[in-house]
Amino acid sequence: MKKAIFWDFDGTLVVSNSLWSTSILAALRQLDPDTAVTLPQIRKYTKTGFTWNTPDNDHRQLVGERWWSYTSGMIADIYRQCGIPDPLARAASQRQRQLVMERERYWLYADAPWILQKVRQAGWENHLLSNHVPELNEIIEKMGLASYFTTMTISAQEGYDKPRQELFEIALERAGHPDCCWMVGDNPKADGMGGRAAGMRTALVHTVVPDTMQTEVDLVVSRLEELTAIFSF
Repeated sequence: MKKAIFWDFDGTLVVSNSLWSTSILAALRQLDPDTAVTLPQIRKYTKTGFTWNTPDNDHRQLVGERWWSYTSGMIADIYRQCGIPDPLARAASQRQRQLVMERERYWLYADAPWILQKVRQAGWENHLLSNHVPELNEIIEKMGLASYFTTMTISAQEGYDKPRQELFEIALERAGHPDCCWMVGDNPKADGMGGRAAGMRTALVHTVVPDTMQTEVDLVVSRLEELTAIFSF
């Protein structure tokens, strides 16, 4: 029997401390150290606009460089709404793209390598399934995690975002349709509801599950190391 765990990335295996809003501000400060723009100002505009904020939409025209063209344009608009002149807004949006790729933006949970190795030792496969930038596989490589994963499926490479079922179908096809599948993540909707709809068992970590979504989750744990309970299901 082929058994597999599909892993979310940010919030599950790593923490990035508000990756987008903090990197948007950091990019601006690098180009304009005296800027008066604050993190709360930026955060007002980062709750919408990203493709994963509208997963019901078909984003197949926004993959790879086109995804970045769209996203950087949206980020330039955020700067403009904060009062930043257009030339600086466009320059800062390009700088922000570079910052998102930096290894230092991501902090690995201490038990992440341990659980990924434990999964393999138990005869299961690890597969990545994440809503993230097109170059996430490069970030995974920088973090020394690439060897743990049999396949990687990334939303900005495919044009669908979790919980969109097409993304799960791509991941399952890529993995060879394992007989036993789990989706592990930190988002009750994207990972819990999405995984359950795809026929997977679901586990959530580092999060609180609303009462209305309890039926979408088979296992809730506070630490990755507790996911060894999956092996007993």
